[in-house]
Amino acid sequence: MPMQQGEVLKNFPQAMEQRQFQVYFQPQVDFARREFVGAEALVRWVRPRAGMLQPSAFVPCLESGGLITQLDFYVWEEVCRFMQAWRADPQMPALQSVSVNVSRCDIRGENFCARLAAILERYGLPAGALHLEVTESACAQEGPKLLETCRQLREMGFVLEMDDFGSGYSSLNMLGELPFDVVKLDKGFVDRCTCGERGRLLLGAVIDMLRQLELGMVAEGVESRGQAEFLAAHGCPVQQGYYFSRPVPAAAFCEMPRRPATG
Repeated sequence: MPMQQGEVLKNFPQAMEQRQFQVYFQPQVDFARREFVGAEALVRWVRPRAGMLQPSAFVPCLESGGLITQLDFYVWEEVCRFMQAWRADPQMPALQSVSVNVSRCDIRGENFCARLAAILERYGLPAGALHLEVTESACAQEGPKLLETCRQLREMGFVLEMDDFGSGYSSLNMLGELPFDVVKLDKGFVDRCTCGERGRLLLGAVIDMLRQLELGMVAEGVESRGQAEFLAAHGCPVQQGYYFSRPVPAAAFCEMPRRPATG
């Protein structure tokens, strides 16, 4: 049963104390080479008796209640702990990076960049191990503060990703003004643009533009072989979505590189 905002905020401190928030990983696959290259970290609230909650059920409540930054730092710490253990295991292949979400509340916070750098230092990881995803809506609303923060993060070695590109907030000006390294093509945008000839022409043109801007790309929400082949053929081989795997717990994700990617 869904939780109301008051219930979310009331139960959040105990949930954090009991580590009810679990990090799931969705692989990012280079479809052309049929190999895993990274992952996106996604949080789930696993309640002992009431079951699992998806982020859409609690993240907006935590954002409006001013608690999302506490959860975000918890997730980043869990991801860094996971990556440290992965890199220490000689049996595991290289894992280039894990993408994590950054909210507009994080960007507004005091000492955000320094706190984030301290987590990586604690686990002996380079800044490039984390790719920081900032949504298009945050780009549209945060303005100068976001630009200042992005520049500082880039100077520190972090990789910045514009998330949800094509979701409806898009402004091509953002690509020129903000120092992003990677653009994540939104699932809805990919779906719409692979359904007809006009859409495919548009998607191909967008991919070509991003390549000319020397920006990396990840296509989200890939659900069929046809979508994967079209994207790879037009210059976007790095993809994630249910065609490859749903988000899975850390233990299940560790098994994935031992199996060939779909396709």
